[in-house]
Amino acid sequence: MKHYTSICNSAPAEILSLIALSNQTKILNRITQIVETNLTILDHFFQSYENLFSWVRPTGGCVGFVKYKGPQPVDAFCQDLLATKGVLLLPGSVYDVTSNHFRLGFGRRNMGQALQLLESFL
Repeated sequence: MKHYTSICNSAPAEILSLIALSNQTKILNRITQIVETNLTILDHFFQSYENLFSWVRPTGGCVGFVKYKGPQPVDAFCQDLLATKGVLLLPGSVYDVTSNHFRLGFGRRNMGQALQLLESFL
């Protein structure tokens, strides 16, 4: 829409971009540390619950696609988790995937807290 309604970027957006680019090493180091820490936490969690989940550790990015092996459909599992614990996992159906998988983002610092809520739900 922006392409059709204006011919230039906003000045504040350009300034914020320059600030981010001038701090790219600091920003990338921070997110890399968060992702690596979360991957270690997730490895331990999924190892503990291998009867319920199949985890293939991603080799890049901060998103995984986890297979749910529990008794209910993954859509119901994700809905119940959100309603009772406030933890959002996106079922594969959101992406037109019919298998029992869900999307898991792990680029935030509160991964440990979210997994504690998931564990108490289980």
